Amino acid sequence: MDKSNVDLLKKTYQSVDDVDLYVRLLLERINDPTALLGPTGTHLIADQFNAFKRGDRFYFENTEHAGALTQAEYEAIRNYSLAQLICENTSGLEMVQGDIFQFNSVKKQCSSFRPFPLEQILSSRALSEQVDHRETSENTRSLVATNRGRRRLQSAFGTYLNAQD
Repeated sequence: MDKSNVDLLKKTYQSVDDVDLYVRLLLERINDPTALLGPTGTHLIADQFNAFKRGDRFYFENTEHAGALTQAEYEAIRNYSLAQLICENTSGLEMVQGDIFQFNSVKKQCSSFRPFPLEQILSSRALSEQVDHRETSENTRSLVATNRGRRRLQSAFGTYLNAQD
């Protein structure tokens, strides 16, 4: 933090403990010319995003759960850019910056982007859900049949034991 900012804070606040985190983050010295925040702010945001990402089992990069994306679905999302999203959802737009977050990035024709394969993903998901449902139904029927058979066997065995007395 610059000395001039420290002096301003001393005039404004009675104690260092009174200075809000947000104010501290805004006044932190930024050493990297491409950064928007100093090292503390950058670390806090990265840490929080990581917690959100790891804590949400449905985040698209978390693949260790039922219903996770297939590799093809994952790749489709990874290869899709914000520029493509803007082109697909803004009527009449012909050109867009290739990298939306860079002011001077090269413009691209919206027609040069391949559309997101949403229908393909949805149809493959619907098909896999039908297969999963069918397998679940078959497993359930099998389990019910097994339990019925076990009950019959127990009943028959009980009758046999009672007859032996």
